[in-house]
Amino acid sequence: MESAIPLAFTASWAAGINPYLLVLMTGLLGRFAGWDVPPGFERVDVLVVFAVLAVVDTIADKIMLIDSAWDAINTVIRPIAGAVVAALIAAPSVDIPTGGRQAAWWCRSRRTSP
Repeated sequence: MESAIPLAFTASWAAGINPYLLVLMTGLLGRFAGWDVPPGFERVDVLVVFAVLAVVDTIADKIMLIDSAWDAINTVIRPIAGAVVAALIAAPSVDIPTGGRQAAWWCRSRRTSP
C-alpha cells in the first residue's frame, strides 16, 4: 500500500497534463509488461478509446482554433481524470464507473457557493 500512494500522486499529476496518454501507456504496460495496474486500464476497449483520444489530442494541438476549443474542454476533463486515476490506483478494486462517480461527487462537494 505504501507504494500506491506516490504512484497515485504522480499519476494524477500526469493525468492533469495528458490524461489520454497516461491511461494508454499505463494500460499497455499492465497488459504487455506485467505491471500491476487497475484492471480497467488493460481492457481492449479502454486502450482503443484512449489511443484515439491521444491521437486527436496530438492533432488538435497543431491547429490553432481547434487547439483553443480542445483546451477549453480539457480544462474540465483533466482534473476529473486525475482524480479518477488516483482513486483507481489507490483502490484497485474499484471499477472505472464507480471511480468516476466518486471523483464527480468529490468535485461537487468541494464547490463553494458564491
